[in-house]
Amino acid sequence: MIVTIGCVFQAAADGHIALMYVGRLIAGFGVGKASMVTPLYISENAPRAIRGGLTGIYQLFIATGTMLAFWVRSILSTRIFEILIAFVDQLWRKQALDRINHLYRTPDHASSSGYLALRLDVLLQRVT
Repeated sequence: MIVTIGCVFQAAADGHIALMYVGRLIAGFGVGKASMVTPLYISENAPRAIRGGLTGIYQLFIATGTMLAFWVRSILSTRIFEILIAFVDQLWRKQALDRINHLYRTPDHASSSGYLALRLDVLLQRVT
């Protein structure tokens, strides 16, 4: 709940840096509280035999999330991501051109102007 309030403050900041800082502070308190209370809740409510394992798994998930965030940021900030986007864009364009080319090679019985226009409209709706 505290994190949500902080996020609302940040979203409502609309260029006011002081309100953004207040929202970050409130959200930070909420995240800190959750980071403290969750392992405590796990260790208090778990059976004695698995208590340590559950708390260790919680910490493992925190570290895994941090690692994934690092790698995602690293990939998004390099040229690899731009190359991947360019490749997908070129592939999409090639498929769209292949479909349009296929429209012009329809059999004679289906090549009436109304049918062709309808198929072209459907294709353009899928592409855009």
